[in-house]
Amino acid sequence: MRRRHAGSWKAASGTLFLLMTALSSCRLQQGSPSTGDVGSDTTRSAIIREARALYDYGPERPPIATVDTAFPGPVVADGAIPRMWIATATLKRGVSRPVHRIVARIRSTGAYPPMGIAAGDNYIWRDTWDVRDGSRGRAMIVPVDSSSKSHILIRDARNMEYSHGDPAEPRLVMKQVHSFALAACLEDRICPSGHCGYY
Repeated sequence: MRRRHAGSWKAASGTLFLLMTALSSCRLQQGSPSTGDVGSDTTRSAIIREARALYDYGPERPPIATVDTAFPGPVVADGAIPRMWIATATLKRGVSRPVHRIVARIRSTGAYPPMGIAAGDNYIWRDTWDVRDGSRGRAMIVPVDSSSKSHILIRDARNMEYSHGDPAEPRLVMKQVHSFALAACLEDRICPSGHCGYY
């Protein structure tokens, strides 16, 4: 069994999930007007440029521990997931809200191909600020490393949360299953808990 905040990923067989939820301060801005073509460019370089220029990032947080023996997403061998941390993104003061959204930054010590996470910085991007129904929008992992492809996230059809806590806080979650995997959770009102799992 893992410690709650493990110093490394070596432990008994389990699954690592990335739990990603929308930031409450961003949620409060949902009613504010968008600014025309600000953020309308969805190329990789534009997403990274906006992530660096328009947002501040909170403290980096390691995973917390939980269990899910029926995770439907891809899994990998024990020890194959690198160490990583997540930091919540908030728009800088005075910045107009762009069309699209950066939810968080992930910093990883290595690559995790099943979710498109590369070594170094990766950004969690959504094409909408509306969390009322995640099926209407698209979310993906965008690595800064240009040799790595972006990964479009798939919502877990079980419409369930991956951990308890504030759905407005993005977080990494270590889930014990038969092997290892990584997943995400986005704030979506279609799920009873207010946030849904993605992988």
